[in-house]
Amino acid sequence: MPITGAVVLLPNAPRERQAVVTRLSEDRRVSLGPEMGGRLAIVVEAPSTHEGQELLKSVQAMTGVGAVLPVFHDFSDEYPEVEPRSEE
Repeated sequence: MPITGAVVLLPNAPRERQAVVTRLSEDRRVSLGPEMGGRLAIVVEAPSTHEGQELLKSVQAMTGVGAVLPVFHDFSDEYPEVEPRSEE
């Protein structure tokens, strides 16, 4: 399952900020980390890279969200293991 770590730049308005946090907390694919200085760390675990990207796009589209900044992405389990080439 692909995993993406990202930082969400939250809205300044308290009501909009709480709406974003509430909506994210209700999505089983999202784990919330600490919020500091208007930034919220999230981890997204989606069945596919495409679904994870679509989820991040939907977060970006939430009212007041300044940006969604991916900082880590692991999709290694979506591809079969490849044996490293031996140097001859």
